Amino acid sequence: MDSYIIHPQTKAQEKALKAVLEALKVDFECLKAGVEEQLPDVVVQKVKKSQQQIAEGKFISLDEMKAIIS
Repeated sequence: MDSYIIHPQTKAQEKALKAVLEALKVDFECLKAGVEEQLPDVVVQKVKKSQQQIAEGKFISLDEMKAIIS
């Protein structure tokens, strides 16, 4: 069967959609808003670590990286 991604715009729409899906006994999953909640924990942790490294000045520019690998 096909899958559908639905983006309700209001809490009322969200509530109505959930009620319809439950009444029809359709399996569904709800992904909470916000990128961090949708990404695996390992990805979130690595992004936070990278942000910390940037704040500490522990990074090199793209041009510097190109010079290293060429």
